Amino acid sequence: MGSPMQIVEVGTLRTRDNDESNFLGSSTGVYFVNTVRHAFKASKDPGAHGSDSPALHDPEQEGPNPLEDFLLDEDADDDRSASPSRLAPFHTSTTCIPRGPSYDAAPPGIGRAPDPQISKKLLVLYFKLWHPLFPFVHGPSFVREIECLYDPSKPAPPPPANEPDRHRCCQAIIAQCIFNVAQAGMVKDYLPRHSRIESSQSLIFSLSSLATKQDLHSLQALFAAQLYFVCAGSFRSASAVGGMLNKSLFHAGLHRCPNRYSQVSEHDRDLRKRIFWSAYILDRYLSQGLGIPLGFQDSDIDVCMPGRENHKPPSLSNAK
Repeated sequence: MGSPMQIVEVGTLRTRDNDESNFLGSSTGVYFVNTVRHAFKASKDPGAHGSDSPALHDPEQEGPNPLEDFLLDEDADDDRSASPSRLAPFHTSTTCIPRGPSYDAAPPGIGRAPDPQISKKLLVLYFKLWHPLFPFVHGPSFVREIECLYDPSKPAPPPPANEPDRHRCCQAIIAQCIFNVAQAGMVKDYLPRHSRIESSQSLIFSLSSLATKQDLHSLQALFAAQLYFVCAGSFRSASAVGGMLNKSLFHAGLHRCPNRYSQVSEHDRDLRKRIFWSAYILDRYLSQGLGIPLGFQDSDIDVCMPGRENHKPPSLSNAK
């Protein structure tokens, strides 16, 4: 009988006065950077360690480095995540906000819809740059919803009769996150200040009612928020939202291939795959970026990749 596998993970731990602790795993490179800094410091000061003292050191005591500050100190300067383009912090102003289209049930703090011309530019940017990587929305349906927002005369698909306000809230969160993500990395500021997400707390608060829901619209809203946080550099907020999203995906059964279940429509089968694999990619990215365990284990997943199906749909007799 072999010995159990030993997990070696040192990482970096930062503690604070309010009993809060923050951990970064070794895969982030923070521990390596601190170790190298210590080695250079020791080479400049050979007498730092006596001949009879061990050369052990605690790298996080060598002082913070920029990478560590970026990954850990997002709460100390939360307003930097107010927009992916790193504009100045959002402040309440007496300046009149231009009247324009508004969402039916938008949570406070996530901003207002931009003008139609700006919206069109941002949607083109999003579907060109981001949608191929994270196709978590159905493009034609999402564009139709945005068109109905700006032109109420167009027929819009009715929201679910049981919870119409929550459905509209999800629509607002998805749209605002997509607009803000599209602005990320752009040299020119297309998105006006009144259309930007104010802070990570505002967005996280708006997600609280979705954490226990398993409908596809709620899952899309959670992922849209997680993608926004990644673009804004708020990795820990993205990871926290990812925790809610991952469990909701499990509860909704998105970790199982939807082709196994005849009660799932063809449209929803494709969308479930796209939502799951988008969340899977961000989970892997944040796990490496923060040095934390994976949220999805491959042994728990049998979802086929979009466009390739390995499972035959069950017959109606087998589905009973």
